[in-house]
Amino acid sequence: MEEKILSRETRFQGKLLRLEVAEVELADGTRSQRELVYHPNAVCAAVLTRERNWVFVRQFRVPTEQLILECTAGKIDGDEHPDRAIERELREEIGYQSGKIQRLMEFWSTPGFCNERMTCYVVSEAVLGQSALDEGEFLEVVQVDLQEGLAMALDGRLGDAKSVAAVLAAARFLGL
Repeated sequence: MEEKILSRETRFQGKLLRLEVAEVELADGTRSQRELVYHPNAVCAAVLTRERNWVFVRQFRVPTEQLILECTAGKIDGDEHPDRAIERELREEIGYQSGKIQRLMEFWSTPGFCNERMTCYVVSEAVLGQSALDEGEFLEVVQVDLQEGLAMALDGRLGDAKSVAAVLAAARFLGL
């Protein structure tokens, strides 16, 4: 059942996101509030090298207060096409030089409170070089054996949902 949005109020507008509180009417006629995060759309990729190793990045994430192992990902800049955005992120984060990039799927990252839409890719036969990180970006490139990476996606050692989804979808797509 749809909720009817009665009003919205912006509570915070930053460089990256906007926070709103919306008053909604529920299906039974009662009212409630929804806290909403508006964030640019993003891209992510499960990367598999020619040697059949998954490529992840490990970086500190302040909200979790720990290092998280993730797939390559990043926001789409302005009207940038997702295909260009993933190529840029791959070059910056893991030094991507060549391979086969294929679009897998799109999904909402956290639709309960955020509008971010993620475009997910698989990169196979990847050849890596030197990373070209953005200013203030610090991460470690980590390669993991094919089977170990699949196990990590299933047992919680990958740090976030987009990485789990990317690895499992890539494995299915590639017939692994």
